[in-house]
Amino acid sequence: MRRFAGTAAPPRTAEVSGRAEPVDIDSYFPNDNDPFAVNRSLELGEGGWTLQVIDRGMAGVIPDPAALWPLNMVPFGVAFNGTILDPSGPWYDGGPADPQNAFDRACSGWEYEVTHPQVMELVGVPDILQGHVQPSGMFHYHGYSATLVDPLRTGAGNADGIQLLGYSSDGYPIIDWRLRARDGSAVRLESGWRLRGGARAAQPQTNPALTPTGQHDGLYVQDYDYAPEERRMDEGVLTIALDRRNGLVLGDDLPPLPGFPQRHYAYVMTPRWPMIPRLFAERPDDSFGGIIPLERGGRPGRSRLYDGCGARADAIRGLDGRGRY
Repeated sequence: MRRFAGTAAPPRTAEVSGRAEPVDIDSYFPNDNDPFAVNRSLELGEGGWTLQVIDRGMAGVIPDPAALWPLNMVPFGVAFNGTILDPSGPWYDGGPADPQNAFDRACSGWEYEVTHPQVMELVGVPDILQGHVQPSGMFHYHGYSATLVDPLRTGAGNADGIQLLGYSSDGYPIIDWRLRARDGSAVRLESGWRLRGGARAAQPQTNPALTPTGQHDGLYVQDYDYAPEERRMDEGVLTIALDRRNGLVLGDDLPPLPGFPQRHYAYVMTPRWPMIPRLFAERPDDSFGGIIPLERGGRPGRSRLYDGCGARADAIRGLDGRGRY
């Protein structure tokens, strides 16, 4: 088992490449659309959420390429600066985005993408941070932010090599997209997800009776489709497309993480969508289910996410046919 401890918040300031002054994270909150300050008394370990995972990465578990577990509003993982990684957003219900719409009450299957500029403004996510604060005071990242990645890379003295950023809720390491091959040449790990073309239409795991209008522009998670490019050389840098989960197996032509088995699986945070992965390889540990409560004052299970959908639930929740969590 891997257990987490420490303060559930990033450092107050972050050194970011290209900026003369460090970024003061606390100064961005409260703001007009996010009226909560960062609560630095929240704990990851005993006395807090008591988070833990089966360490499948260190065990050398290679997941089934076809295994896809949706987030279901469970945070994706924990960064090594203590920050929660939680890319989930509100649900489309036929009207404008509603930050309080934790459940898919209209059974649309369409989820707003928080890193889209419209939603970022609505929920008070500063562009440089790619994250914001929950009513509990918990700061969490929705996207790829230099305030998270740059200090970890610099602090490790590993600006060019493979960089461990955190651990996922299903037990695999999370790395940065920049690393080097065994021969020392530069490698770039690239998301295989692309914006769909044209006007929105019903997609798998969505309700055809409730499809948002407009063009695929990234406002919704379902605006993206998995269409990876082939491995290629760009200006002397090898670019490798990641799998649907935004991950890959290390240890073949790419070196494994130091201290890990010769071959192991890892997720990757990328500057291009999904940035933070949106699919698990395994069922996430139950300890992560209470971090983001879906109703005030409670800790309900994620099984209620589609409770009002009746017969439509199976179609909308098609990826999660193994039972709710």
